[in-house]
Formats: sequence, C-alpha cells, structure tokens
Amino acid sequence: GDVWVALRATLHRYSIIQRPFQDMANGIAARRSSGLVFESSDELMLHTYRFGGTVGLIALPVLADNSVLDGDVAMGALALGMALKLTDLLNCIGHHYRTLGNRTVPREVMQRYGIDESELERNLKGEAKNLPGDPRWQELMQELLSPVRPLLQHASWEGE
Repeated sequence: GDVWVALRATLHRYSIIQRPFQDMANGIAARRSSGLVFESSDELMLHTYRFGGTVGLIALPVLADNSVLDGDVAMGALALGMALKLTDLLNCIGHHYRTLGNRTVPREVMQRYGIDESELERNLKGEAKNLPGDPRWQELMQELLSPVRPLLQHASWEGE
C-alpha cells in the first residue's frame, strides 16, 4: 500500500542505513503471537534495541543534515531510541499487560527479587496492589530503569 510507496521514496531520497530495518524485521519475526515475555534482562534490552534503537537510526538521516551524520551522532540516535522505548515499556507495564498480554519484567529479575509470576499478574490485573509500595518492586524497577539515564546522557553528548 501507500506505506511501502512512501518507504521506497524515502529510501531513494535519503542515505538510510539498511541494517536497522533488518534488525527490526528480525524482532518482528521473533515475536510470539500471544504477547511478549522476557526471560532475561538481555532479552529485554535486545527488544529495546530492535524496537527503539532502530527507530532512532532509521529516522536519523531524515531528521539530521548529512553534514553532521557520523558514528557519534548515530550512536546518540540509537541511545535515545533505546532510552525512550525502555521508558515506555517500564512506564506502561500494567497497561501493556492488560491490552497486549505483554509481561515486560524479565523472569530472572523477578526471581532475583523474590516476586513470583502470580503475584505480578494479580497486581497487573488490578486484583492486588501490594507491589508499588513493596521495597522488592521498587528495587527491581530501579534496576530495570538503570540503563535509561546513561542512554540519555550518551544521546545528549553526541553531536555536540
């Protein structure tokens, strides 16, 4: 349809790197049909790259002048895309669970903090409300959010 015509025109007009498209396509192909479930933090970060970092890289040639495009600026765009995606995933844990069936919190992280899947699910469904004030949950979320600040700092330093 029209999306593919627009994409083809954009690819001809701008110097767009093909690899981010391939990485995003690999992420789409690897998706489960019944919502996202992450086993590890590495899987969460790979998803964050595939659906956030790639967007930053894909948009960069359209948004930035060719004279400023270099590896540092590309890394800044990648970092910004990942920071925004990770923030969205972690900010909307309950909403994404209820509407898409996604469980964003990796199993290995839940185990490390002593939170079992049934406890998380009851909270995400709104059947229980014990986790937001629980120190285990607060520490777990701090750990999962810990990459965001360095990614944003990296994004703000590049291209200066």
